[in-house]
Amino acid sequence: RDLHETIAATPTSWAVKFQPVLDSQSAFLTTPQEKAAYLETVLSTHLKTGDGTNFGQALEWAVKTFVENGQADTFSSAFAKVAQQAGGNGASGSAPDPKKLKEAYGKAIYATEVARSIPAFQTLSKAAASFSDANTSSNTVNTPVPQDWKLVPADGMVRCSTTCQWDSPWDHINLLRLCGGSHHTDKEANPNVIVELKNGVNLAGLIITKRNGNEDRMKKMEVSTSTDGATWFPLASTDNMSKEWVVTAPESTRAKWIKVEAKNAQPEFMHLRHILVYEK
Repeated sequence: RDLHETIAATPTSWAVKFQPVLDSQSAFLTTPQEKAAYLETVLSTHLKTGDGTNFGQALEWAVKTFVENGQADTFSSAFAKVAQQAGGNGASGSAPDPKKLKEAYGKAIYATEVARSIPAFQTLSKAAASFSDANTSSNTVNTPVPQDWKLVPADGMVRCSTTCQWDSPWDHINLLRLCGGSHHTDKEANPNVIVELKNGVNLAGLIITKRNGNEDRMKKMEVSTSTDGATWFPLASTDNMSKEWVVTAPESTRAKWIKVEAKNAQPEFMHLRHILVYEK
């Protein structure tokens, strides 16, 4: 703890890559309880000491070390305890810099997407919810929804093919909600967003909308589904996607994964506001 307090409180500590320190210290721990306690100590120290500059580095290490190695529950439990401290001042007398905290959460959320961990994605998205600019009143879907369609809860995860400096990972989860979210891929020939539901559903359909100002992007689009995350089945396609695209699934369509993909002639960004998933 003393070492991490020193690193966190040093003004130039942003230049210190201390992941080798984390690897070295954690190597001495043997039980899951010890590792969980160490993780909580590290995250808490870097969140509460100084301006939080290194909190993002600690978060990325935690995702790589725990989430990517099948210990998402350990990570989520430790992080949930630490996240409760985010609003107050620490031992240094200063609260974390919101800009740096936002950046830290963004990097970590995208890391959970790469690791494909719903628990970690949900935990971090909840902690970063205050950074969201989602707004139900301005992001309303105008397309009528069939009466027998039921919106699937946003208890799964959203996985974007790439991220970039304009992305908003803390708003990825809101793609699944009526309030609308946002994401910003890098330029790709075929950028995509994959929705992984917590449980498989009898799919009724989807409503996919573009973010404002992106009506001329993402014209050729394809949607496919999967029940195992590996084998994909085409569901719908269009050569001229409108602002709002309603996709009706055939009877008996089961899905746990849904992929929305742009087919660009030249590499282009991808910006969506909604991928609303409905079940019967």
